[in-house]
Amino acid sequence: MANLYVKAEPPTDLNRNTEWFMYPGVWTTYILILFFAWLVVLSVFGCSPGMAWTVVNLGHFAVTYHFFHWKKGTPFADDQGIYNALTWWEQIDNGKQLTRNRKFLMVVPVFLLWPSSRICTKYGSSGSMVICELLGRLWCVLSCS
Repeated sequence: MANLYVKAEPPTDLNRNTEWFMYPGVWTTYILILFFAWLVVLSVFGCSPGMAWTVVNLGHFAVTYHFFHWKKGTPFADDQGIYNALTWWEQIDNGKQLTRNRKFLMVVPVFLLWPSSRICTKYGSSGSMVICELLGRLWCVLSCS
């Protein structure tokens, strides 16, 4: 029975600042936090659903820009300062480009744009065509790796 499970060895240089993003269920939790943020904005401000998605999108932009691309280093002292010159985005998956985690984090803002542009604007189907074109281009960029 014990041989049914894979014995994976953790990497020797495990970065505690980004290791939590490798756990199962983090993507689902990330999406649920965005959805509950939309519910909070919708109920507290009493605005339209499209405007609530726009506020969540802008808040998501501000938070992710600050924590993913602006702040450098880690809050832990045991790494001896080897990550002090790197942002969180550069630390994800030990700096490898176009991994599953990075692709997920690149696709989330596009899908946040979709409900805010579809509901909030009066473009109707032409707005959706622009979003579909953006998704197609994003898929092409991400699949050519």
